[in-house]
Amino acid sequence: MPTPILTIPGWRITALTWREPRLFIWSMSFTWWSFLPRWGGCFSLSPPIFSKPLRRSAKPRKLVLLRALQEKEVLPMSKQDKKFLRFSGFRRFQHWINTISFLTLGFTGLIQKYNQAPISLFFLDQLGGVETVRIIHRVSAVILVLITIVHFGDAFYSWYVKRKPLSMLPGKEDLTNAWGLLLYNLGIRKDKPKQGFYTFEEKFEYWALIWGTVLMTATGFILWNPVLANQILPGAWIPAAKAAHGLEAVLAVSAILIWHMYHVFIKHFNKSMYTGFMSQEEMEHHHPKTLEEPPYRPPAKDDQRYQERKRTFFTVYGIVAVLLLVALVWLVTVETTALATRPPVDDLKDLVAYAPLQATKIPEYSPDAVADLGDTWYDGIGTFINDSCGFCHKAEGGLGELNLTTYEGALAGGLSGPAVKPGASGVSPLIIWPQREDHPVHLDQDQLAALRIWIDNGALPGEMKATPPPQPTATSAPSSEVTAENVTYANTFQELFSSSCGFCHGTSGGLDVSTYESLVAGGDSGPGIVPGDPDASVVYQLQAAGENHFGQFSEEQLTLLKEWILAGAPED
Repeated sequence: MPTPILTIPGWRITALTWREPRLFIWSMSFTWWSFLPRWGGCFSLSPPIFSKPLRRSAKPRKLVLLRALQEKEVLPMSKQDKKFLRFSGFRRFQHWINTISFLTLGFTGLIQKYNQAPISLFFLDQLGGVETVRIIHRVSAVILVLITIVHFGDAFYSWYVKRKPLSMLPGKEDLTNAWGLLLYNLGIRKDKPKQGFYTFEEKFEYWALIWGTVLMTATGFILWNPVLANQILPGAWIPAAKAAHGLEAVLAVSAILIWHMYHVFIKHFNKSMYTGFMSQEEMEHHHPKTLEEPPYRPPAKDDQRYQERKRTFFTVYGIVAVLLLVALVWLVTVETTALATRPPVDDLKDLVAYAPLQATKIPEYSPDAVADLGDTWYDGIGTFINDSCGFCHKAEGGLGELNLTTYEGALAGGLSGPAVKPGASGVSPLIIWPQREDHPVHLDQDQLAALRIWIDNGALPGEMKATPPPQPTATSAPSSEVTAENVTYANTFQELFSSSCGFCHGTSGGLDVSTYESLVAGGDSGPGIVPGDPDASVVYQLQAAGENHFGQFSEEQLTLLKEWILAGAPED
């Protein structure tokens, strides 16, 4: 065990050298008794701070923390001299063009997304304003699309013409390697899984880049051509594209800065993207399975089938590339109707603004067209609203949970919000809803005008007036009593239907109870009254159904209705 360089009760901090080149590893070793209460557990797949977190054979167990410190590890001369081609010059060219365009897009895009942040305002100012930043962003986007077209052509050429294996395609083995690496990092497995020319981490990064490029290209051109996009796609796609474009940018930049930078600079400084080669030591550590496979042998240049494949490739890819370039030019230049950002005003001192000398008055209505409903709620407005709307919108069980029988209830509103919005009659539901054709109550224009004036003047409650106590009156002699034997529509049910049902049933359900003929004829659900048959009469069925019906009859009234129908429902 290495000599501790620092001792704390329960901890031993030591400096270890691992077999990964140019990597200095600081490990903090702690005894088993301190592991559970201090950490409770450690889970890692390919962690940014753990390299060999737990070693089963280590006693006490060790938590190994990585630091990107340079250390010159002496390798055997044979392993230093032997090189393996990792990336061709053309592949490295694609990588660096993609890197430059990606970083430029990320930088110019994020300062536009978070344009109110102080650092964004600083860079926007230094770059000459948002218009300049947009131009840089779009030029970088075009470069990214072009290098993507080139890359797919190169990948297809390598596979179809040169017959190189598609080693970047993910497979079942990658899932096995990911699981094995997780077990290795947890100390459950002794050896790291052997991986091929591309590790599962590299494949994950590659296909994440492909997916991100496709998504960012599609959403970017929607934002670049919003008018055209709105003509082809639903309008909701434009704000959706903006949200997806911005959030994917944050995700992509975060993944590159955290995941990719760690793997190629901190965990191990990988120079293959600079030189194109890896040493045998690096290949044995990172890609040992590649050394066990037979090397790739390129086809002979004079091979007839090789030449035929080249001609086919250049024909097909040439056509596809030209079509893609035409589409790219069209998308870049098709729309010229988008509004440019207005330039800032240089000097506000010379700007003359219109300032009226008098305050704008509330619109007044013609006195001939205004009903005399009072000036405040308690001066008559409340009584009118209660009489007109309180039947449905009452304190308990009101439609839409709206109570219009009190001033407080009208301001509080219901499911649709406040019914009365002081100072804004144009957006007050109390004015809007009675003008709809499907509303059971329709107010006259003079009544609406009076309500508008009251609301626009602040919907004042006024002073509540004391209700005078009832005065005793002489009881008049009873008139002829209405009984089941002499009840008729004229002496009983005309007034009862008018007061209980007429509020709604002039329009609702096609049923009109204002006349005897319309009551008997009924509405959409059938005849209202069938003389001699209460069970076939829709009006009686609705009243007998229970308390959920508005304008519910009392038990005595319901009994009287049934007996009247059984007696033939006489009119007079």
